[in-house]
Amino acid sequence: MTFVGAYQSFWKNYFNFTGRATRSEFWFVVLWNVIIGAVLGFGLGLSVVGMAASAVTFGDGFSASIVFTILFGGLLAIYSLASFIPCLSLAVRRCRDTGLSGWWYVGLYVANLLIVAFDGGGFWSVVSFLINLAIFIISVLPT
Repeated sequence: MTFVGAYQSFWKNYFNFTGRATRSEFWFVVLWNVIIGAVLGFGLGLSVVGMAASAVTFGDGFSASIVFTILFGGLLAIYSLASFIPCLSLAVRRCRDTGLSGWWYVGLYVANLLIVAFDGGGFWSVVSFLINLAIFIISVLPT
C-alpha cells in the first residue's frame, strides 16, 4: 500500500473494526499522524511563544498571537478528536492481522488509559511502559 493510499484507506474505514490492516498501512498512517501533529503542534508552540512575548512587551492586550493560538489549538483538538475512532479501528485491524483478537488491543489500551488517569507513582509508570511496549510489539509483528 502506498503512503497516500494508506491515509485514504484510513479515513474510508472510519468505523470498520473488521478485517485486517498490514504493517505498511498501519505505519504509514502513524507517520501521517505524526507529521500532521508535529506541524500543528509547532504552530501552536510558536503562537504561544508569540503570545507570551507580546504580553511581556505590550502588556495584557489582544494580539494576533492569540488568534493563532486559538486557531492551531483548535485545529489540533479537532484533528485529534476526528482521528480517534479511525486510529482505534486501524489498531484493532492491525491486531487482527497479527493473529490476535482485536480485543487484545482494546484491553491494553483501556488498561493503559486507566493507569495514566490514576497514576500512583513509579510502579504504575513501569506497568504503563510495559503495556505500551506490548502494543508496539503487536504492531510490528508480521502478518
